[in-house]
Amino acid sequence: MKKPDFYLLLLLFILSSTPILHSQNVGIENGVTYDRLVIRNVMLIDGKGTPMRGPNDVIIEKNMITSVGSIRNGENAYSEEKHVIDGTGLYLLPGFINNHVHLHKRGDTPLEYLYKLWLSCGITTVRDVGSDPEETLIEREKSRNGEIAAPRIFTYMVVR
Repeated sequence: MKKPDFYLLLLLFILSSTPILHSQNVGIENGVTYDRLVIRNVMLIDGKGTPMRGPNDVIIEKNMITSVGSIRNGENAYSEEKHVIDGTGLYLLPGFINNHVHLHKRGDTPLEYLYKLWLSCGITTVRDVGSDPEETLIEREKSRNGEIAAPRIFTYMVVR
């Protein structure tokens, strides 16, 4: 291969890799909680087997859904709110629960990876059924305090 061809291929590789590098998720290291969050204009699937409803506005206060209702019209409907997500064209489902997990490091896979994997699949709550209880309690507190991006963690303790 001639040198100009090599440099041309190298340049094409670098240019084609740039969008991939910029699309990496590098900023979610901690759990983020808000006192109040509004999700506007979203279609709601409530998990009861009924048809979806919407569009709706969903208000979450201190990590609890406090209101689900018809959308407020107008672009200034929630202008006083600090945290608003535009749910136009999106669907909102209840968080899934994985009732049987083992919170222990698997080989080289860190727990943080598992937490983010579960969250990306919609799993917002897990129940540990047999890992190191002390370590699980530490992880639960880190999740509860927003120190890590992780689902809610419940423990299953064995009393001896």
